[in-house]
Amino acid sequence: HLVFQWREDAASDFDVYYMRSSDFGDTWDTQFFVTANDTDSLYPDVAARGEYVHICFQDDWPGNYDIMYKRINGYGAGSIDQNLRMTYSSTISCYPRIAVSLTGMTVNIVYEDYETSYWQVYFKHIYDYGAGTFQTNRLTSGSSWNGLPDIAFSTAAAPDDEYCYIVYNTQWPGNREIMYKRLTSWGQPGYATYTARLTYSDTESYCNSLAFDGAYNNIHITYHDDWPGNNDIMYRKLTLLGGGGFTGQRVSWGSGDSINGDVASSGNWAHIVWSDDTSGNYEIYWKY
Repeated sequence: HLVFQWREDAASDFDVYYMRSSDFGDTWDTQFFVTANDTDSLYPDVAARGEYVHICFQDDWPGNYDIMYKRINGYGAGSIDQNLRMTYSSTISCYPRIAVSLTGMTVNIVYEDYETSYWQVYFKHIYDYGAGTFQTNRLTSGSSWNGLPDIAFSTAAAPDDEYCYIVYNTQWPGNREIMYKRLTSWGQPGYATYTARLTYSDTESYCNSLAFDGAYNNIHITYHDDWPGNNDIMYRKLTLLGGGGFTGQRVSWGSGDSINGDVASSGNWAHIVWSDDTSGNYEIYWKY
């Protein structure tokens, strides 16, 4: 399942486009616009579980950017059967990311919002496979910027599928650092929170990504940091379903900037991709 923002030309607004492949990416058998309005629909994200494909994005049709949610039935080959506006603030809500629980019953969205005069990370929990009511929780506080979150669910066997994982950037130590939270109870009200600061450098840590490893119940996190003198990709692993300690290492060693990493897991492997300009222009690198 693939979503992206697209516009016909520089004078047009951006819309969200969806594509689906049912043969491991050899061909793409479903393609359609998720949005078709005259405002910008930006930064989409997608998650799928069971029959449903879940999409979130930001759109400025209300007059400022708010978070929107849509659900496609039929494993992505059907139609949009849920269409929700998730935020109603008078300030900007942006950069949403979405995850779905192992059973598919819970849909969670994280994003950043300027509602409190500082950028903070907020969290939406939607019941009933994305068709139910939703609740809002603020995950950060204070007078520093918090933003650019990413989110994943545990895919461990029940009852360990209850955990929801969030990683984000914060400015509160005086420079950007990487923070991590684990929520219990699928993020439903009454959840407990485990919080960890993952970086302690005096340089800038950016662009965090995370993935859950269902084989060994570890959390894999990547980001880039300029403490080596140029930006390089760093890695953190949290054990014990994301509730234990963490280890870390440097992943890239090029002479140029290594930035915008992303991570996925398979079995005992963490696969990391990033953009690197060591060769003189930016190319895509992969390591596992």
